[in-house]
Amino acid sequence: MKNDKYYLVLILILLPLALFSQTKKADVFPAGGGHSENTEYKNFGTFGQPSAGSSANSSYKNKEGFLNSGDEVIPMVSTSNVFNINLDLATSGGEILDNGGAEIISSGIIYSQTANAEIGDLGVTVVYTDPMIEDGTFTLTMSGLVNGETYYVRAFAENEVGYGYGDDVSFVSVPTLGEWGMITLASLLAGFGGWFVWRRVV
Repeated sequence: MKNDKYYLVLILILLPLALFSQTKKADVFPAGGGHSENTEYKNFGTFGQPSAGSSANSSYKNKEGFLNSGDEVIPMVSTSNVFNINLDLATSGGEILDNGGAEIISSGIIYSQTANAEIGDLGVTVVYTDPMIEDGTFTLTMSGLVNGETYYVRAFAENEVGYGYGDDVSFVSVPTLGEWGMITLASLLAGFGGWFVWRRVV
């Protein structure tokens, strides 16, 4: 009977210890170093931080799966206002605000008579910076405009991820006078000339 009580007490003491040793605490980040490249660490609510010895190429994601700020994205670009609208020409440009974390491959402007056009779309004309601009502002000339038509221009920059575009800037090319316009202009000039002669006589 005494032995039974002894074993019962021993079991009651050892059982919690055995259960505790089998329970593992889940850490948000792996402890220690020596992690291999492209290892992904997940965090709950904030961006993850690499532990000691992690590779610089590791990717850190939060609970929603968003990558950290070091990942490459398309460039950020803004479009300049249009000026010097003259016959079939006009001038615009843009500014590369951010290269997206990768080298800029090409940059310039595109214009067409369709809003929100992209390179490769039908009717889009592309004007590249030459030499290529990798950051900062640039100015380019649009040519071959049809008189009196509405156009949309936007700046772009390309890196290995893809194209980044600025917002559309719309403008109307200079209309031609045409036959009736020339007659009206001639009438106005003749009328003004007659009025001027009459004033001189009086």
